[in-house]
Amino acid sequence: MIAFGSYGVAGCVRRYIEGEDGWLYPCGMFVIVIAFSFYAVSRNWVRYKFDRGSVTALRGAKVLWHEDLTGLQYVLYTNGRWNDLITLHWPNRKRRIELYSSLQQALNSHAENPHAPS
Repeated sequence: MIAFGSYGVAGCVRRYIEGEDGWLYPCGMFVIVIAFSFYAVSRNWVRYKFDRGSVTALRGAKVLWHEDLTGLQYVLYTNGRWNDLITLHWPNRKRRIELYSSLQQALNSHAENPHAPS
């Protein structure tokens, strides 16, 4: 999508330089496509680390959030529009975790054999 949007913007700029009419609307639409693509891609760079009774959400080296799993009351599984979600509920807060296929496979294999080392 990003390549498609970039190609479209380049075409609009060429039309503008050549003095053609009708370049603004398509150019605006391609800019929106590029912006949406970057937003969608940025959502997928979050990874989750489960370690010693806590969970941490990371994007690159930046910690987005960190929660201790002590006091966790329940976990809710939800089918999302693009990804399935797990919502962790504590008495006074909640956190959502996007269930990417790799995390879902790890959780499924652990559920099938809970005593196997992870």
